[in-house]
Amino acid sequence: MAIENVSELLDSEVQPLVNAYPSGTRDFILCKRLSLNEFQQLNPIELLGTNMAVRILNYTSRSSPDSARQFALSRLLTQCLEYRGNRRHLICEAWGEQDLRGETMFENNRTVFARRCGEELARQFKVVMTGEQESDLPTDELYWGTFTTLPNVEDQFTDPELHRFANQLETFILGNEEGEVTIEVPQMRKNVKKAWSEYFASFDLETPKRERRDLFKRLMSVSVRQASSFTRQIAYTFVQKSLKTTFSDQEEKLFELRYGNCEALGKINIGFLYEYDELHADLINDLANSFISHDYEGREKQAESNLKKHIQLLHEFRDLRRQVRSAQRSDSRSQYGNSIPLDADNVQPDINSPAPYDNMVAAEMMDHIRAVISRLKPADQRRAQALLDANGDRAIAAKSLGLDVAKFNRQYRQTTKHNIQREQRAMEQLEED
Repeated sequence: MAIENVSELLDSEVQPLVNAYPSGTRDFILCKRLSLNEFQQLNPIELLGTNMAVRILNYTSRSSPDSARQFALSRLLTQCLEYRGNRRHLICEAWGEQDLRGETMFENNRTVFARRCGEELARQFKVVMTGEQESDLPTDELYWGTFTTLPNVEDQFTDPELHRFANQLETFILGNEEGEVTIEVPQMRKNVKKAWSEYFASFDLETPKRERRDLFKRLMSVSVRQASSFTRQIAYTFVQKSLKTTFSDQEEKLFELRYGNCEALGKINIGFLYEYDELHADLINDLANSFISHDYEGREKQAESNLKKHIQLLHEFRDLRRQVRSAQRSDSRSQYGNSIPLDADNVQPDINSPAPYDNMVAAEMMDHIRAVISRLKPADQRRAQALLDANGDRAIAAKSLGLDVAKFNRQYRQTTKHNIQREQRAMEQLEED
């Protein structure tokens, strides 16, 4: 098995530092030594490129070659993550409480629809923060769906086709050489992008060519999860090499939050989301601080609940913002085709027009559902089909599934609608290419 080295960070430069708190809990922080008394905290993702990572992979390959190959490939593919444009995999953008309250919706989009969506967000903020309405999704699934555009799939390459694709992509990147291989990351990214642009046409797969980009996104999803787990293993080895210590329960949770795939963060290593805004950082710091307190169990539960509420609201905000931008683009396109002047009354808010969360699904969204329903997961397919059978009436759709309207609306907004829009964007991208 070829093992690659992708970093100039030397193991001798990695120094574990320990902060001890009055509760007796210790926080282990890995830093890069800059001088005798000067240290710089490392982004956990930097550990993936160390020689320590290579040694762990070599050791793992003796007892579990398949696992070592999967971790090695995941380690490489995280270098190919996109953060910008319509191909981005992770969403790292500034957000704050004013967004979650709906205050910025109308400021950025001066339309009646944007104003209504802002009002809906303000209402949502009140009911969510007071605990009147909670997301039906587990915390890790909600977090994953808010900060990534990747499918929420398994943590292993267990699917035969995904496993086949992973093996071929590994050979594509590393070749057939054995031993250590030095990888030039910019060139690797360029080669993977080129293969992506060609729909991985040279790969021997059963998956139709037009669906291979979706297969690649599934692979990237698994890679983020596996790399997050592997980072924890590398960090733990560095700590044990220097300190040879055991962790208490609180120290284990704190270490997992900092270097592992913590469930509260959607099993995404915190290093992948280093560009988050101050509010997000404060929420994560509150969770970390709960682990070093005397009453850590109560504070941990409260911090996790507060984090989940904010992520639920962020999910709602981004969903409504997409709708506002879509409506704005649609209005911009249609206005050029209307040669009849409109009087002032026609552009004033209509108090009788439906709010964005009335029971009827827009005709455009119904067309999207028909186009992508076969690509959805079973749970989303059931909700989508119920909407089609009900001609877009959510109340009728909810009744057909044995749900009350409020619960159906939450499930539709938080999962199904998001997945429909993602599949629609994927199909549009295929058409453009």
